[in-house]
Order: sequence, then C-alpha cells, then structure tokens
Amino acid sequence: MYKVKIPRKIIYRNYLLEKLNEKTIKKNEKEKRKILIDELMCSLNDGKKEIRDRFENHKNRGFETIAELSYLHDQILRVIFEFATTKIFNHGVSTTGDKLCLVALGGFGRGELAPGSDLDLLFLLPYKHTPFTENLVEYILYVLWDLDIKIGHSVRTVDENLRYAKNDMTILTSLIESRWIWGDQELYKKFHSVFQSFLMGISDKSFIKAKLKEREERHLKHGDSRYILEPDVKEYKGGLRDLHTLTWIIKYVFKNKSLFELAEDNVINLSEAHKFYKSLNFLWTVRIHIHYLNYRSDNRLTFDIQRSISERMGYKERQGASAVERFMRHYFLVAKDVGKLTRVVLSLVDNQMENKNIFRLKNIFWVKKIDGFIVKGNSIDIKSENDFIDDPVKLIKIFYVALLNNLSLHPKVIKLISLSLGHVKKIRNDEEANKIFINILTSRIESESILRLMNETGFLSSFFPDFGKVVAQMQFDMY
Repeated sequence: MYKVKIPRKIIYRNYLLEKLNEKTIKKNEKEKRKILIDELMCSLNDGKKEIRDRFENHKNRGFETIAELSYLHDQILRVIFEFATTKIFNHGVSTTGDKLCLVALGGFGRGELAPGSDLDLLFLLPYKHTPFTENLVEYILYVLWDLDIKIGHSVRTVDENLRYAKNDMTILTSLIESRWIWGDQELYKKFHSVFQSFLMGISDKSFIKAKLKEREERHLKHGDSRYILEPDVKEYKGGLRDLHTLTWIIKYVFKNKSLFELAEDNVINLSEAHKFYKSLNFLWTVRIHIHYLNYRSDNRLTFDIQRSISERMGYKERQGASAVERFMRHYFLVAKDVGKLTRVVLSLVDNQMENKNIFRLKNIFWVKKIDGFIVKGNSIDIKSENDFIDDPVKLIKIFYVALLNNLSLHPKVIKLISLSLGHVKKIRNDEEANKIFINILTSRIESESILRLMNETGFLSSFFPDFGKVVAQMQFDMY
C-alpha cells in the first residue's frame, strides 16, 4: 500500500480530537453531535480539497490519490469511533461481548478509494450482538450518513463471517482483503487467524473457477470487447476489475505474495510485474478524472469527457492524430496489455497447480500429438520452449492447428508467443507461413476468435506491420 506523503496536510487526527474535546466540555449529547458533525465536515472537505489539488497539479497519480482518500476516511472513522466511545457511550470497562472493531473490506481494505466510491465497512463483533454494540454501530452510521459518506456496511460476528463466506464468493473475496481500521485490535487478530485457517479448507480450484466464471459473465454482459468507444474503465474487458480478479487469484494461490515478490522468486518476469502496476495506475488515474469531472461515481469514459481527460493527462496533438485520439489509443493498448497479463497469470497458476498435482485450468483427460504440437484436453501446447526459436513458422502454424481442431492455446503458449515476436519478421516472406495465413483468412470455419487471439498476442501486428499501425486506433470525430 502506498505511503501517504505529508499526511497531516490532509488531516491531523490528534489535533481534531483535541479540538473536539475542548469544544464539547459541558455540552449535552445533542450539542456534542452537532459540533462533531461540523468539525468532521470541515476536516473532510479540507482533506478532499488537498488531495484533489495534489492530483490536478500533477503532484499525484492514481495510486497516490486512492491511497490518500483511503487514509482520509480511515482517520475520519477513527475520530468518530473515539468520540463515540469516550464522549457518548463511555460506560467504564467493557465486557467481552461489548468489544467491537471497524474493518475495511474490498477495495477499501486494499487501501484504494476513488473520489465517488462507497466505503465497504464491517463492524466486527466477538460472538453476539449487545445493546452497547448496537447503539455504537447506529451512532457511527448516522454520523457517516450526516457527513454524506456513502457506505456499504455489515455487522457480523466472527462465526457469522465464516458462515456467510462459505456460501457467498463475493463475501469471501471481500474478507480476503480485510484491514483493521480501529477498535479492539485483538478481536481482529483473532478473526484474521480463524479466517486464514478457514481459507486453507477451500480448494484453489473452486476459488479460481468461481473468479474466472465471474469474469467471463461480466465480459459477456458488457459486450466481450476491449474496443468499445465509451468503455467502463472498471467493469469492461481490460479494465480495473480484470486486474483486481488477477490480484485475488494471485493472493489466493501464492498466499498473499505480490507480483514483485513473485518476480524476486523468479516465478514471473520483473517487466511483467511493472507492466501490471503501470496498467493499474493508468486505469486508476483515468477513473479518478472521471469521478472528479462528473462529481459522482461514474466509471464510463464517455465522449463528452474524453477530450477533457486527454488534456488533463497531458496528451498533445501529433501529425495525423488529435490529443484525444492518442489518449484513447493508449487506453485501448493498456486494455490489451491487461489481456496479456491475464494469460501470463493464468499460466503461472496453471503451473502452480501442476506442481501441486491438484488440477489444471483445462481438464486433462488425454494427451496426443497433432502436426508437431501436443494436445492436452482442450488446449494445444508445444514440446519445448525453444520450438518457436528453432522453427518460427510454428508461430503461425499453431493458430491454424488450433482453428482446425477447435482447440484453445495453453496460457504458457500464449505467453511464449508474445515473448517470441522478434522472430516473426523471419517468416513475413516465407511461402509456407503466408499460405497458412491465407488459409486462416479464407477458412470455412469461423476464424474470428483465432484472429482476435493473433491480435491480442501481438503476432498479427508483427507479421503484418501495416495492421499494427491501426491497432487500438479510434476516430473521435465521426464527421
């Protein structure tokens, strides 16, 4: 999580608490509440202004801004909790049943918060609901609503969290990213320990299949294309949600390791880890601009704001392309990179599962050979990682064999094709390679999916350079 710079310029919690203590001496509960709301609203607005100024003056990028907004709301929640438990419901030593802590879930749990996003908050109880905790939760919620903070909340005991997580993949995923904010820290530690043990009983296979199914359904719902002219930067194919899905899978399979930690372990290339976070930062930056321009939680990159965002992000007009067209091309290329990263991560996961001998992403019931390639279940693979180097024609031949036999390319193969694009120029004038390409184009079998895959891997642009000039290109002014 990004370390916030000069945090006291955003909000100074201890100073705010001292001011509240001074102003509420000898005040009744109604007066205390009004003072609390007024002071918090002032601090919240000042903090938001500071964060927005940093972002719009280009001192910050996406990562910094979402971390600072998360930090600001953390401190607001801590002040409300402290004030409520010391000034409103201070009844001496609490019993075990009266313990309570605030836990951030989902994106807020990751320390990520966009300007218009909801806070996903869990009020964690030890084992039962008591009058004290009910009153405290109600007070905190009403203060948050008075501050016009949008919040998605749940009030659950440790056991209730486990029971709901067992039957609901969405709740399970949000709890994986839980983060203690304030309150009884020992209670959260207990929950975290119990929850980690609970996770050990859920197979990697079922979790990954569920996440990939969610991803597939989301893509189908939104058109299953990266090149929609007014994309939703969060939900559409190649958007933030796809990167979040990869993050969840990586955390689950590799036990909370980051991509950079996997790069240190030589599990993934460092360049791929950098590309992941570079793509994530770009998409977050675009989403934040959308929220600030629309004054609400709207993730659609619509025509009416594309030009404004391109200017804010510093894109300039170049010969043959306006600033907004260059910006949108960059967006589509990032969405394309997200597709590549997805295949890289799925390849890693597949290898991890093979090492565990638990399962593979494609069910393997039989293995056979077709035209020099290995077929495992429904996917096609190569014999050796040097196959494409030793015989570059195989770079295009594997697509044709997959088309004829209705096979998918193994994630490892897709990654190797992307890494072997430097050898494609050797076969541009090769008679066999060109014949295979014509056969793909004229095949009676529907070849759209294979051509899309050839584009996604970068093969099509390398084999046919003129095509590469129009990949991800859009025309902003249709007239």
